[in-house]
Formats: sequence, C-alpha cells, structure tokens
Amino acid sequence: MHAPRGGGPGVLAPYLGRYEHPIQDGVEVVLRDGELMFDAGEVRSEMRPRLDKTGQVVGYVFVDPPLTGPTPVTVRQSDDGRSEVVVEVPEGGPTTYVFIFVGTGFMATQTS
Repeated sequence: MHAPRGGGPGVLAPYLGRYEHPIQDGVEVVLRDGELMFDAGEVRSEMRPRLDKTGQVVGYVFVDPPLTGPTPVTVRQSDDGRSEVVVEVPEGGPTTYVFIFVGTGFMATQTS
C-alpha cells in the first residue's frame, strides 16, 4: 500500500470523492475552503495532517467533535491502484475500517 507523501491538494486529489460503509452509509472526502473534510452527513470533521519527525505527512486526525480523539486516518492506494481511506477506531477494541473508492458506486470492507 502506498500513502501520499505530502498533504497538498495535488497529492490528495486521487482520494477526494465518495466512499461508502455498509453501516454508516455514504461518506465524502472533500476539500472545503482549503480544509480536508470527512463528511458522513450528520457527522463531519476536518482532517489535519499527522507528521513524522521529518515533517512528512503520515496520516490525518479528526479535529471536530464527535470524531475528535485518537482516531488515526490514512489515505493510500491499494496494490491494485484503488484509493482507500483507512480509519482506525480504538474504542471498544481496535477496529480498522477500509473505505474503498469506486467512483459513483460504493464498497467498503471492515477488518479487525
């Protein structure tokens, strides 16, 4: 899996769009006024970059309630070239949700 190295609009472009989760319905990852947003309808949050020691973007974190907290978010491309948004939820035991971008159709998988 390959994660983008920067956080700018050009790097994020392949990850912007609609995704779906079978429980949460559709979500969007969009740029709004220069902010990267995770929009699940009633629940929205800005996603801010998480940096490593060298200043490279290694992921994102939610900053708006109710999603605020230690929930790492990663955008990446799968080995077959599809864009993915990966959300790791620590509550109730770690659960990882992998949202797979499929254009106007939607598909998501959950792994524990």
